[in-house]
Amino acid sequence: MKRLLKKIEGLPIGAVGATVGACTLSTVYHLLGFNFIRHAVLCVAIFVWFAMLAKIVLHFSVFKSEYNQAVSGSLYGLFAMLTMIIGSYLSHYIAPLGKTLWLLGILLHLVHIICFTAIHLIKNFKFELLVPTWFVSYMGILVS
Repeated sequence: MKRLLKKIEGLPIGAVGATVGACTLSTVYHLLGFNFIRHAVLCVAIFVWFAMLAKIVLHFSVFKSEYNQAVSGSLYGLFAMLTMIIGSYLSHYIAPLGKTLWLLGILLHLVHIICFTAIHLIKNFKFELLVPTWFVSYMGILVS
């Protein structure tokens, strides 16, 4: 169990980003008639979502230190985006759960925007830390 918790502690936020990309691509395959790919990718996405949730809850100090960094902090909007994608997927099968997750994703993203703006734009703004990943924080809510 300690080994698993250590692996969860080291889970990079980029894994969530890769999962968001895979989910988006699986939608294309779904539209082409390859439904099994969508289902398989979303099963992996749910696993990654729970792993990241465990990291945030069980290793809050690691999450906090990553969130306070300009680049990795900006990518935590991906967690909210993945929540919305999973909610959208589940709404076809368990509508109340799916819609609740989707709304939770919207709420998480709004909280992320407020916190990220307060930490990185209002309190500690440095022009050299303004990087393209900040786009995820502000436009991610529109994409998902």
